[in-house]
Amino acid sequence: MQTEIRPTATEQRVCSNPNCPHGGQVQPLDSEHFAPNPNYAGGFKTRCRDCERKTRRERYQRKRDEELAYNREWVESHRDERNTYQRERSREIMSVYKAAIANDEQSA
Repeated sequence: MQTEIRPTATEQRVCSNPNCPHGGQVQPLDSEHFAPNPNYAGGFKTRCRDCERKTRRERYQRKRDEELAYNREWVESHRDERNTYQRERSREIMSVYKAAIANDEQSA
């Protein structure tokens, strides 16, 4: 059985991205600086949050038109499912709201 290794508050890590804006600085290994991911060794991703954010932003800028077209196509092909889900969700929210109002009126 493999034991799970969880970092302690004193552990630190350098971002694996060679172009990291932190320039190879050692950063605390915590969820503020590295995104948690149980599939990675130590329980955190190897790239710091700033690098992850920058990479996602650059990818979106490169593929913006493709992503927007994909999203439009997906919305069109799932319109009925989305509408059904939204109607049901609205009913659930309204029933919870009405129950809360009824409880407030009874307690007053």
